[in-house]
Amino acid sequence: MLSLAERARRYAAVREEMATRGIDVLLIVGRDGSGARGEHRYLAGYGIVAAFSHYIVFPAEDVEPVFFSGSSPAGNIGVASGWVQDLRSSRKPLPEIAAEVAKFTRNGKIGVSSTIPLELHRELARAHGEAVIVDASDCLRGPRIRKSDEELDCVRRSAAIADLTFASVREVVRPGLSDFEIYAEVRRAIHTARGEYSMDIIDVGDGTAAGGPQGRLVAADGIAQVEMTPAWEGYYTQLRVPFSSDPGGWPHKWKPMLAAWEEGYRSAAEQLVPGSTAHEVQAAALAGVERAGLVGRHRSGHGLGLEVDEFISISDDDATVLEPGMVLVLHVPVRADELMLMTGGTFIITGDGHEELNDLSSLMASTLEVG
Repeated sequence: MLSLAERARRYAAVREEMATRGIDVLLIVGRDGSGARGEHRYLAGYGIVAAFSHYIVFPAEDVEPVFFSGSSPAGNIGVASGWVQDLRSSRKPLPEIAAEVAKFTRNGKIGVSSTIPLELHRELARAHGEAVIVDASDCLRGPRIRKSDEELDCVRRSAAIADLTFASVREVVRPGLSDFEIYAEVRRAIHTARGEYSMDIIDVGDGTAAGGPQGRLVAADGIAQVEMTPAWEGYYTQLRVPFSSDPGGWPHKWKPMLAAWEEGYRSAAEQLVPGSTAHEVQAAALAGVERAGLVGRHRSGHGLGLEVDEFISISDDDATVLEPGMVLVLHVPVRADELMLMTGGTFIITGDGHEELNDLSSLMASTLEVG
């Protein structure tokens, strides 16, 4: 479990951002899911797996925030963890939330960092005025985008789970196996390694329509592409890899794509250093793939953290400057005819370069001579 010292660090960082913007109180809204729980988990320190919206009232004053969650018994996890003792469960909490926000509203603003229910927005606007309600996304973006040492330890544990899952799935993939069976092995391996939750996708066809399992079978000359995204203490890492249906090598049509991917991947990784921008990493990935005679497609990765897709996009239009403590997945896409391959793992930006968390050596050029 993350420490109370980590909680204190986070609260201080968020309150510093609030003071800069003249915000009296933050209202955080989220749900369970890979792209919706990051903010409430960052401030509450634990996840709730229940089909309710979750709300945090976080004052600028140095007092404990209030966590509102649905009436699920899962909410009791929070009280046991020690992160937030004032956890209130109600199926219809909006009037109580509005009253709690009012307790901390002085002459400043009410910061909202995500979409809130229309009924709640109307109540806050009626009581405090429309102009008082402001976008406060940056109050959490700055503190969350650069991870602490404690957070990075969670990231490394998550990446280790992804590597274990990679090794486990590689042992079972064979012609005739269904994507349901492969997907089941992914989930078994992740949770056996004590991964808390995950967001995983699979494709056993041409690689252009990855999603959930559909009952398709691995072809004798095909591959299965699997994206494994486990979480440890809420922190996701991602490993997207192909699995050959032939244990002795790679189907001929996929070999040039793997070689082009490696060229693009290593080219992009060289740009994963402090001071580089996300779009410079993207340009390096595409240039590497093109040097190998193929074409890159789509973006080449994104930020990771308490959400699967967090803040940074390795794409042409993102000028985010990389800094130590940022966590990114680099999954370089390659296109050839009607096939698409997208492969890669997770990196931490360090003071003088990067730390590569996943072992992809089995996919590098030395393995492509067989088969």
